[in-house]
Amino acid sequence: MPAQHAWERCLAATPHAGPDVWIHTDLMPGNLIMRGGRLTALIDLGEGQVGDPAVDLMPAWNLLSGPARATYRRVLDVDDAAWERPRLVNRAGRPRGRVLRQDQPEHVPSRDPDAGSSRR
Repeated sequence: MPAQHAWERCLAATPHAGPDVWIHTDLMPGNLIMRGGRLTALIDLGEGQVGDPAVDLMPAWNLLSGPARATYRRVLDVDDAAWERPRLVNRAGRPRGRVLRQDQPEHVPSRDPDAGSSRR
């Protein structure tokens, strides 16, 4: 999917309407400890914060592909909007502060790595 189209789909996704929850925010392959083909631990909790739980669906976009991604989505039973929102973070970079709240533009991730560094 071309980057512009993916970006527009992410921004059009319905914002998270539920309460913010504790999220890891950095579920990158290097922070996922696997043993015997199964996830056994998460490391690097230094970026944990409160926000949209969909952020922690990022492994679907930064680790999985094809059938594995489809299985992941099916097992987690997430709606279309929750499935799209992590793509925005995956394209824009690591989230900061209360993330993925399109209804609050100051919380949409920036491509600038220094943007929002003083935000909570």
